[in-house]
Amino acid sequence: MRSFNSLTVLCTIAFSFTSAAPLSSRQSSAVSGVVNEVNGLLGEVPGTSAVEKLLGDFGLRQLPNIADPEAIISEVTGLVSDLGVRQLPNIADPEAIITEVTGLVSDLGVRSTPASVAVVFTQVFTTLTPYVEKLQFINAQNATVADITPVVAQIKTTLTGAVTQIQQLKGQPASVILAGVNGATSISVADLAKILAADLCAIITEVTGLVSDLGVRSTPASVAVVFTQVFTTLTPYVEKLQFINAQNATVADITPVVAQIKTTLTGAVTQIQQLKGQPASVILAGVNGATSISVADLAKILAADLCILFTAVGAVLKVVSTDAHAAVASLLVEVATVIGTLLQAVCAVVTGLAAAVLPLLTTSVQTVIKDLGVSVLVAVLGITA
Repeated sequence: MRSFNSLTVLCTIAFSFTSAAPLSSRQSSAVSGVVNEVNGLLGEVPGTSAVEKLLGDFGLRQLPNIADPEAIISEVTGLVSDLGVRQLPNIADPEAIITEVTGLVSDLGVRSTPASVAVVFTQVFTTLTPYVEKLQFINAQNATVADITPVVAQIKTTLTGAVTQIQQLKGQPASVILAGVNGATSISVADLAKILAADLCAIITEVTGLVSDLGVRSTPASVAVVFTQVFTTLTPYVEKLQFINAQNATVADITPVVAQIKTTLTGAVTQIQQLKGQPASVILAGVNGATSISVADLAKILAADLCILFTAVGAVLKVVSTDAHAAVASLLVEVATVIGTLLQAVCAVVTGLAAAVLPLLTTSVQTVIKDLGVSVLVAVLGITA
């Protein structure tokens, strides 16, 4: 016995889509058989076609040529064909068309209720698998922003979609929220927790492995590590200062260099401040992170970096023209001020460091520092007139 409700579904879907190929491209004779079958099931009503009766009974929206049932069936079969989802086994059999359209709805992921938590997580982490695998193969050579950004973007997009799906479960009964992956039977909270934990562990394991491979620390970087990394970053900018001459010793040329130096040094201040309250084994850890170094050895690292930087600053002050001297000197004072703030932060966590650094600074470097007149830097190093 064919279902009246199934025919309703058929016509509803037909009138929900307005873009399909013209009727001439369909098999009109076979379609006519479907129309006759529909009319036979519903019964003719004087002055009203079977389709019009069906539309009137169920309040379906009207489209052009509503009295042409062949066009309606044509739209359904054309939709199925155009989407390439299924092959219709027998277009003359309305039951077969209803089955195929119902299957189409299923294939397109139409749901009467939201997906359960278990289904969402299973689908999401299946989608994430190739991106998690990409994290597995990240190493020190390809651990760049360019390589990792698209992976992170895909993971974020997928997880954001999952958030939307989970939010749709609000107010749903437990039978929906806790439905199993097969959608048939509910699972316990404990079983759901196992699914979530397994998925989360997969990502956390890969991220932890990545962190380990790249030497990322769970504790703050030591003073030696911070200074080594910072002055490695600063090298190209310090070199630009070294090659400044009378022609390009201008505010326009020096400003972007100073801006980069200040930004890098300001980041170092933040890193050093994170060492407050850490044990000496962390604060004085060597560059390799394994063994601690003495305050004297740390002083050598800092003094060498300061000498390189202020030697370059002194070179600029020597070649800058009289007209530009004040403006350029003002820019270099900004650099010295950030250096002073950085050394203050370092000396706050390493007792006796300033006293150990000062003797290692060359006379010329001390002179440049005094000429710049940055009180915080002069004070922290203990430089006298």
